[in-house]
Amino acid sequence: SKRLLAALAEGSGPIAGAGMRWSETDRVPDFQAAACDALLQRAGLPVAKPHPAAKDLRRMNLQAMAESCVSMRGGTIRDRSPAGVFRAAHTSSDFPLLLANTANRALMLGFEAEPASHTAWVRESEAENFKTLSRVQRSEAPALLAVSEGAEITEGSFSERREQYALQTWARIFSITRVAMVNDDLGAFTTLPFAFGQSARREEADLVYSILNDNPTMSDGTALFHSSHGNLSGSSGAPALSTLSIARASMRKQAGAAGAGYLNLVPRFLIIPPELETSCEELIASTSRADVPNPAANSFVRGLELVVDPRLSATPTVWYLAAD
Repeated sequence: SKRLLAALAEGSGPIAGAGMRWSETDRVPDFQAAACDALLQRAGLPVAKPHPAAKDLRRMNLQAMAESCVSMRGGTIRDRSPAGVFRAAHTSSDFPLLLANTANRALMLGFEAEPASHTAWVRESEAENFKTLSRVQRSEAPALLAVSEGAEITEGSFSERREQYALQTWARIFSITRVAMVNDDLGAFTTLPFAFGQSARREEADLVYSILNDNPTMSDGTALFHSSHGNLSGSSGAPALSTLSIARASMRKQAGAAGAGYLNLVPRFLIIPPELETSCEELIASTSRADVPNPAANSFVRGLELVVDPRLSATPTVWYLAAD
């Protein structure tokens, strides 16, 4: 009979519109993807493009999903109690992988959902290991010199400066008990990782803004914001047309590492604490009002992107301009 069936099947293929039959190896990862989306949706977390079968699994509890993972591999469950089902499901990696994927997805959703003002004005980079890395900035090319007829062209040189950094691990551990699985407590695999994702994003922002607040010493032995760096205002004052004009001129006159030429930087971001938010909003809005004289003269203020973060409230009168 097997040889007859094999002979009948020669040259045949699936009939269009008759549905799709999954092999045992293909069906498990497909079920895991659908179940993961279903668990996230049950917890009220956003899923951009849910699996088509996710809606059919939203009423399935963790025990039923564990039973499905076992049966799809052809396994049997002798002890039908919740503890027995979960014990049998952990004999293969399918069910643990489903829970891990769900937790990881929830973690990233929380990371992306947390407000993060620093992402507007910083740039991310990647590192492959925990070794100390260097961010090297090469100077501009030296100024050209006039050459008299028959004279020798003199040699110029470049300089460079660097700042060093290294990766660091930040982590916490929380436990998921067997009781939580038996009780179908989805929070352990969804809302808790979501909250930890938010915590990770907050920690990232804390580290970024601590650089502005702490004003650390750079490799040249001078603080990041210092008069010798040409990036520290010599006078005080809240953001206004006059103070922004002085700050813009200072950014324009920033020189390269060799001091041979101007960088001509244009400010784009106005970074402020919440205490200055209302006045800065009014300032930016006033540049386009008809009742303000010569609004076109203030067009550069209109182009500033406001970045507000409460981590800067430690010094509520300090504000920053940053280029793109």
